[in-house]
This record gives sequence, C-alpha cells and structure tokens, in this order.
Amino acid sequence: MVRSVVILLIGLCWSVCACAFDIHHWVAQSLIMPEEAAMQDVQSQRLGYLGIRVNDKADSRVEIPGIDDAKQLPVRAINEGWCEFTRIEDYPAVLERARHYAARYNQVMAKHLDQQVARVLYEQ
Repeated sequence: MVRSVVILLIGLCWSVCACAFDIHHWVAQSLIMPEEAAMQDVQSQRLGYLGIRVNDKADSRVEIPGIDDAKQLPVRAINEGWCEFTRIEDYPAVLERARHYAARYNQVMAKHLDQQVARVLYEQ
C-alpha cells in the first residue's frame, strides 16, 4: 500500500514538472512571428482575437491584450489547451511574452478588419 502511494506521488510530481517544462518548450516554439500567424488566420478566414486565460482566485477571465473593444468577434485563449495543473500566472516571463505576442497579433488582426470594413464601405 505504501509503495503504491509513493509511486502515485512520484507520478503526480512528474506530471507537474513535465507540464512546467512543456510550457517553456511551447513558448519557444509557438510564440514567434505574431504578424505572420495573424495573416495566415486572415487568409483562412479564421477571424478573431487572441486572449490569455487568467485564473484569478474568484473566477477565470480572458485578457485581450492590445484591444479595448472586442467588437463581437470570437476570442481564442492562447493557453486554453494547457494542462490543468499549470497556471500562467505562476510563470511571469511566460505571461509577459504571451501578452506581447497576443497584443501584436491583435493589432495586425484589427488593422486587417478595419481595412476590410473600409473596403466594404467604399464599394457601397
């Protein structure tokens, strides 16, 4: 019985450590070139903004860096798929990099959407 509890605790600690390692690997691989990512999403008609899910003690909310008004567009959280043991608030450098990435992505997306609206108004 004691042996199985120890094995379970080691497995749990390993999954938490592996999750922290995966965050840093994910940041290094995924949070690069926000302008290109935004343009690829525009070309594939995947319009919307990027947000960051922040788990406060009271509730969970999504920050939308760089955008004051989301204009009724969908918001995808960058960190939505992370394992449940990982909170982005526990990694300040990752949170700051994610905010910078999302803000730049959202600026490019907003610029494209403004151009698209202007084009529609011009054609009328």
